[in-house]
Amino acid sequence: MPIKYTSGKAVLTKLVINHKVLTTEWIPNIGSYIQDVLDDVKCSYVGAHYKQILPVVNGILAYPDDYDTLEYITVDNAFVRSNNYGFTRLPSDINLPVFANMTCTLSSSGIKMNGMTNGIATIYYMAPKVEYDTISGAIIPFIPDNNNFIDACAYNVLRELMVNGYVHPTFNFAPNNRFTNIVLLYEDSVKKARNAIEPLTRDARYAIHNILNNPFKPFTNKLISLSAFDGIDDIIEIVSTATYLKFTVKIASTTWIIPHGFKTEPSVQTYDTFGKQIFGTSSNVYTSVNGINTPTAVQIIFGEAVNGFGILTV
Repeated sequence: MPIKYTSGKAVLTKLVINHKVLTTEWIPNIGSYIQDVLDDVKCSYVGAHYKQILPVVNGILAYPDDYDTLEYITVDNAFVRSNNYGFTRLPSDINLPVFANMTCTLSSSGIKMNGMTNGIATIYYMAPKVEYDTISGAIIPFIPDNNNFIDACAYNVLRELMVNGYVHPTFNFAPNNRFTNIVLLYEDSVKKARNAIEPLTRDARYAIHNILNNPFKPFTNKLISLSAFDGIDDIIEIVSTATYLKFTVKIASTTWIIPHGFKTEPSVQTYDTFGKQIFGTSSNVYTSVNGINTPTAVQIIFGEAVNGFGILTV
């Protein structure tokens, strides 16, 4: 059976409630601390499906910043075929039309949209499943639902804090004390977590072999992780709900325009490139659709030029 996953906020609870950690400066960096533990345990992320609306500029569509695996691309709700790579996942709607006069070509510098010079395209892709803590601005990955793994994450955070001068009333670096030495506690919890988390199945290993050797790999410098296969039963396919949109702003600007197709006013959250929540003044942009004034974009104005990403939900 695949690994079961839970919210990474379980680590927050462990540290604040169980270990009585008073400082909060580590919370925005919790994602990187959890990633260290995933690497040590040799466990992959759980994946989720995302979609992102991005501009096509001079015939080039940029890759999403956080993607692992491209699934497919659409323009005006029509599927765009690739000239050099068969997308890993075809549209779930079998009635989705296919562009007759438009194709795309994948390369390391971006996606060449053959048949479009400037415009908007939607990329559907697989990426690690995360949640956003609105209070701290932290990006928190989902983690294996395993007490030893949660312990390892908590001990890793404590270890990093204590190396940088934080004094905890219980844990320390006293040699050979396995009950209080934070380094020994972390190492012990990693061993237990590694033994408790079930290894990949034969089918998953075969699928990973295929994706790591597919013809797409030469066209990007980004390594493809195992997240598309491990925990597949637990993946929430966000694009199927049509309630979520992540839009990346690569060039710093005081004004962000985020187009969407929700047909209703979405809620907005904005983050800088480090995942820290930032705040601006947002307003909805309306367009006449069949004679009806319909919200089709969100405008956010900041006090200074910033880049990052926005999350729209309805």
